[in-house]
Amino acid sequence: MSRLLIIGLFSVKSCNAMSIQLPPYRPVQHRSGLKVMGAAFHALIMRELQTRFGGYRLGYLWAPLEIIFQMLIFLVIFGVIIERALPGMSFPLFLVGGMVPFRMFQTIATRALGAVDANQGLLMYRSIKHIDVIIARSALELIIYFITFIVLLIGLAFFSMIIPV
Repeated sequence: MSRLLIIGLFSVKSCNAMSIQLPPYRPVQHRSGLKVMGAAFHALIMRELQTRFGGYRLGYLWAPLEIIFQMLIFLVIFGVIIERALPGMSFPLFLVGGMVPFRMFQTIATRALGAVDANQGLLMYRSIKHIDVIIARSALELIIYFITFIVLLIGLAFFSMIIPV
């Protein structure tokens, strides 16, 4: 009897000491398929940014600078030759207007090929589909190249006012 009383007192004390306060009941809000896809898309874009550029802030600058340096090298190497061959045409505008979109589609195609393999672990979640991974990686490349294209066009407009072609 005394043993039962001790066990009973112990269990009562432990329940009182370890009582957990539960949050109030909230009904589950059902989201539409587009909201789920949008949330998954946003998370995938953030993950792609983190894995592509890492924790380095210069990584965000390196992607556009790589394209800008490539265009500058083409301008320096071929600019003099093309200006002699085609005297009435603006070669820098022709180069930027042709090479940046070409490189954008080339990079999107090659990076989209490896998107599913690189994110294989995320495909275990029900809300993430194969197309989400491909679209997220392609959208990131599109954003990077579009911003770089605009910066290059603004730079060409600025330098063409200073140095007439």
